[in-house]
Amino acid sequence: VGADDNVSQTTLSSDPALLAAEAANRDVIVVVPAEDTLLTSVTLPKMNRSRLLQAIPYALEEQINDDVDSLHFAAGDYHADEPLPVMVVSRNKMEQWQALLQVWQIVPDKMIAAIFTLPV
Repeated sequence: VGADDNVSQTTLSSDPALLAAEAANRDVIVVVPAEDTLLTSVTLPKMNRSRLLQAIPYALEEQINDDVDSLHFAAGDYHADEPLPVMVVSRNKMEQWQALLQVWQIVPDKMIAAIFTLPV
């Protein structure tokens, strides 16, 4: 993606060894399979970001079948008493993605679900 936020180059398949060179000195956004993520929201009262991040798993606990300690929660922009967007993924899946990226010598700046790559 170029500075104008338009896609300037795409690759359908490539040698993973070449990816590190492509990623050098660029913002790296890794697109992960949407089926491995849960997109939800939660409304919480006003609190600081640290407490918010601690509260999210337990606020969503009843909506999730897995143990919250086995999950990773990523929160969007927070405004008190408004729905807070949250993406949930298993820690195991996150570790698999990170291990693969490490083998390829890629450090991601962001990881997003594939659903967010669709045009609005």
